[in-house]
Amino acid sequence: VLNGYSRPEIQDYELVFDEEAQTAIRRNLEQNVIELAKKHPEVSFCYYIPPYSYCYWDGMVRTSQLDYSMDAISYASGLLLTQENIELYCFYDRTDITTELENYTDTIHYVGSVCDTITESIFEKRQQLQKDTYQSYFDTVKRLYKEMDYDF
Repeated sequence: VLNGYSRPEIQDYELVFDEEAQTAIRRNLEQNVIELAKKHPEVSFCYYIPPYSYCYWDGMVRTSQLDYSMDAISYASGLLLTQENIELYCFYDRTDITTELENYTDTIHYVGSVCDTITESIFEKRQQLQKDTYQSYFDTVKRLYKEMDYDF
């Protein structure tokens, strides 16, 4: 991963997750995911948010995109979790995966053993986000990656 990773310059601007971004996410999810879940209440839908590598998070922090990204995914998660037949899993906090760079072929694509871990976790209902705790989950993850020591 490090061979193909070009560390971005530090940016001092902050992207803001605003009403326009919320509207775009809401419309997209309502049209492409939520509508389908509502039409088929007899089906259980399972979605997951994959574990991105330590290098990915370094780039997000250095380019001032971490807050925006976490706010967006938290907002999207909240919308998805309004549906009783949608299960949502997230692996952002699995630093045992994300900090082991041999688990990745680049900053976001992981090897087969990570896929096995994800599959097992979903089967065992681990890493599942809940309506009442998803926001605190993303707040914790945001702090985790902001405070992480990115020493290559």
